[in-house]
Amino acid sequence: MNIKESKKDQVVILDLHGRLDAVSSPLLRDKMNGLIDSGEKYVLVSFSNLEYISSAGLRVLLSALAKVRPNEGKIVLAEPNDLVREVFKLAGFYSIFPIYEEQEKALEDLAHSWKK
Repeated sequence: MNIKESKKDQVVILDLHGRLDAVSSPLLRDKMNGLIDSGEKYVLVSFSNLEYISSAGLRVLLSALAKVRPNEGKIVLAEPNDLVREVFKLAGFYSIFPIYEEQEKALEDLAHSWKK
């Protein structure tokens, strides 16, 4: 898996490419922990280029959410393909994370978070 990182305003955007599984999930875990530890509060994770996600990948997202919440941060998920969308539904992620079909809508949501 590859992670392309960019930033727009106060939001770090992580665009995931490839497979997020037991082998690659430590890469995302380390990236997200590093961002949160360095003070980043708003993270958008894009799944438009992700081919597969396993339970190990889901655990990384949950762990990052638990870590960012005490700092009034927020993680939103965007652009899931059909496979990822189905996994999110089965795992109950739609009740845990804001999930958007379009990255622009996710950025709008996050913009409201820091403009409060």
